[in-house]
Amino acid sequence: MDPFGEQIWATWLGLAGLLVVAELMSLDLVLIMLAAGAASAGVAALVGAPLVLQILVGVGVSAATLAFVRPTVLKRLHGGPEITMGPRSMIGMTVTVDQPISASTPGKVLVNGEIWTARPLDERESMDVGDLVDIYDVQGSSVHVVKRPDMTELG
Repeated sequence: MDPFGEQIWATWLGLAGLLVVAELMSLDLVLIMLAAGAASAGVAALVGAPLVLQILVGVGVSAATLAFVRPTVLKRLHGGPEITMGPRSMIGMTVTVDQPISASTPGKVLVNGEIWTARPLDERESMDVGDLVDIYDVQGSSVHVVKRPDMTELG
């Protein structure tokens, strides 16, 4: 004997609807996963599954969506461009040499109005005042730079 009668599917779908409304207030993406479980239990009830099977279907779908769907959705919602702050944000910038740079003598570059000690990434390379260089790495208060290729030579 079924305690909810033959319309138990409506109870499951009503529960799913309440969970969806509650999710709109919490925005945790937990209640919506439980609503999916309740809705699937409602579908099981519609096809005539016994109450125990309906509960197992609802719990199974809820657990599966919480374990597999929610993390993926959260990653997509909270994912975005990686924001680099501090000295690491200088990597990739093109700057002008202010003091000659060589492996034996670190030079200076001007980065966003600040003078930084610069060392060549390739120790065989040297840069003169006015050369354009790219910042390749930041280590402490020094930057490692590489000389930009001369675009007239490439053409």
